Amino acid sequence: MNQAQASEGIYPWGAPGEMVDPHELERAQPGFATGPGPQPPPSEPPTAGFVGAAGPESVATSEERTLGAVLHVSSFAGWMIPLANIGAPLLLWLIKRDESPFLDHQGRQVLDFQITVTVMTLVSMVLAFVLVGIPMLIAVAVLDVVLTIVAAVKAADGTAYRYPFSLRFFSH
Repeated sequence: MNQAQASEGIYPWGAPGEMVDPHELERAQPGFATGPGPQPPPSEPPTAGFVGAAGPESVATSEERTLGAVLHVSSFAGWMIPLANIGAPLLLWLIKRDESPFLDHQGRQVLDFQITVTVMTLVSMVLAFVLVGIPMLIAVAVLDVVLTIVAAVKAADGTAYRYPFSLRFFSH
């Protein structure tokens, strides 16, 4: 890429098929200082605090982190008792939501995701009659287990986790 193209904004990341130096790519990004002189400080790593309903960042306590992980893991009760994947987290959330913005947020996330999983499971069961639902049931089960474990680990670290592929039933 020649200097004229870079300065005009044409192919700031390189022409198709052209090898680009990664450092040059960083400098071509909008908002990145170019040329000699002081460079902006590197972006700060994400903190373990929760930013949300509490307003400014409020760091989750050890007890909140533990209860957040328990909220997520409690959904595994649904593997033994039908609909306990919603009932167990709902009960914990109703008890603890007023005590902590972190637990309120995590409880809403768990419930949204578990309701979504329940809907996907019901749809997959109906589709199982035409054999399409069988792989879907397996995929939903794997998705449920893996994402619940990831969410529990994130909550234990004090990070507010938002499940992907989750419909929003509760206001956030």
